[in-house]
Amino acid sequence: MGLCLRILLAGLTVAVWAAEPSARALARKGEQAEKIGNVAEAVLLYNQAAAKGSAVAAARARTLMERVVRDGMQSATAIEAATATPAELDAIFAPISERDVKEARELLPPPELALPKTLFAVDLREAPQKLWESAGKLLGLEVQFDGEYPVTGQPVRFQCTEQSAKQVLHGLSAATGSFLVALGPRRIMVVKDTTQKRQEREPTVAVLLTLPDPTSTQELQEAARAVQQVMEIQKFAIDNTRHMVIMRDRVSKVRPAQKLFEQLLGARPAVVIEVELYEMRTTKTLEAGLGLPTSSKLFWLSRFLNNDPSKVDTGATIATLGAGNGLIGMTVADATVTATATKNFGSSVQRAFVQSVSGQPAQLLLGQKYPILTGSYSAGSSTAGTGLAYPPSFQFENLGLTLKVTPFVHDTEEMTLEVEAEFKLLSGAALNGIPILANRKFTSRVRMRDGQWAMLGGLSDDTRTYNRSGIPGLMQIPILGQALRTNTVEGDEGAMMLLLKPRLLGSGTDMVPEAIFLGPESRPAMVF
Repeated sequence: MGLCLRILLAGLTVAVWAAEPSARALARKGEQAEKIGNVAEAVLLYNQAAAKGSAVAAARARTLMERVVRDGMQSATAIEAATATPAELDAIFAPISERDVKEARELLPPPELALPKTLFAVDLREAPQKLWESAGKLLGLEVQFDGEYPVTGQPVRFQCTEQSAKQVLHGLSAATGSFLVALGPRRIMVVKDTTQKRQEREPTVAVLLTLPDPTSTQELQEAARAVQQVMEIQKFAIDNTRHMVIMRDRVSKVRPAQKLFEQLLGARPAVVIEVELYEMRTTKTLEAGLGLPTSSKLFWLSRFLNNDPSKVDTGATIATLGAGNGLIGMTVADATVTATATKNFGSSVQRAFVQSVSGQPAQLLLGQKYPILTGSYSAGSSTAGTGLAYPPSFQFENLGLTLKVTPFVHDTEEMTLEVEAEFKLLSGAALNGIPILANRKFTSRVRMRDGQWAMLGGLSDDTRTYNRSGIPGLMQIPILGQALRTNTVEGDEGAMMLLLKPRLLGSGTDMVPEAIFLGPESRPAMVF
């Protein structure tokens, strides 16, 4: 009876243990809950998966909680399509076993061809096998053929000018429908490109890579996701603890994946961007016309009622009206003729240099920080004559040009610049004592060559002001009124231009990613 009871309890324990979900299954459930917007359940499932040893699920749970605290529940439910799921990352960020390392070391990499560095011009028309033999002699390679490679066939015309040895071999493979396997530094075997022959002749290789130190987890996730999505490697694992990466698949997949992974985690090229801001301003003033007197003084010139006419300004021109005790004098001012023209021109050039790396934004400020009052508080004075004074609150605004540039290097000659330029100035007006800022913003994306100048944007303004002054009535007379008034015209013109010139530091050949030739998906190219 006791033995049966022990067996029953053991069976129940095994059944409970078998029914308990694994860390990967819990992570998948958490991913599904996150997709439908149930953040609370997703965090719970991720924490359960983390308790079973899933480090990626634990990181995802922390990310969700931080997003909820920072942006609220609604923002936390937004899932980016490009984010790898915890289940997928667990499959990649798995510990590399000693067996994997041993197998990788047993599977030696294929020999690499020692190809000449010169350029070749080829013009041949022969059967595929003869074509390969002639090209092999030209490139200094010993050519062997698979046992089932056709000896005869339709002649193929192959012609190229000024191409490298790799490009010639890729062109021959495409022209003859073949692929080659490197047998040594100067020996190749040519095989007819079929699915069966790919499986038979294309070698399977394993590559062990060492991660650069330091490398963040986010960079590893992005690089791993990009390589796996592009190449679909059969075995691809990253051991962050041991700083190792293992790849195992056919050589036509492993070699490009290795180059792509090394380029994604390699040193990014540095770029120096020269910035020039040109600003020109012209002010014009034109004043012309006849200035008639608009005011006059009247005096009583008789001595009636003890009036003293001697106090009249004798230096002024006086016109008299009347006689005797009714004699009245009036001052007469002189008319003026005005004709003046003024023109002022000013220009300024601001030059600056900013350095960044590919994919990293760089920010430049040409101007100054200006304090803007945002709030103040004052309490009335008390009966004792003392009052409470609180310091005002203010924030600093960047006045002038704020430039943000993000370079993306394509090769040693071309790059793309994402530019955000913002120009802030004091407008001269204020609202409740707070100055109003004039803001101008420019956003652009441009592809440029190394050392090429480009005008990314400009801004011009033209202001005209017309003033007329004179005697009402007379200044409105058609034609004649223009001569009986003073006319003033003021003009203000300004222009601003922003120019950029990027330059790759050094030659750039050691930092700019090298082009990877993959070929069509059904017939991937062999990497030599």
